[in-house]
Amino acid sequence: MNLGDVLVEGDDIHGGGVNVAARLEGLARLGWVQGFMGRFDDAAANFERAVEIVPRNAEVYYTYGETMNRAGNPARALPVLEMAFSIDTFVPPGWQFAKGHSYVLLGRYE
Repeated sequence: MNLGDVLVEGDDIHGGGVNVAARLEGLARLGWVQGFMGRFDDAAANFERAVEIVPRNAEVYYTYGETMNRAGNPARALPVLEMAFSIDTFVPPGWQFAKGHSYVLLGRYE
């Protein structure tokens, strides 16, 4: 994805890519905080906006899935987590626990 030129002038950075990154970070962080506060509908809305801005960000999808697990909605969490794993094949340690948690909550375990 090319978001245009990024200009560096001293300590300042300008450009479309910088604006997108700032918006994405703000929405994802807000969604994470709202999830911890129990405001799961608000959190989901912010995560949805974040993935509209940058649709191939595995970390946002993972955090969204984790939040939906905490909301008690594993059916919504599982496809979101699957998307995170399909975007980034390198799965950091611990990320698989969220997917396993969804399966257990859905009763899909042996």
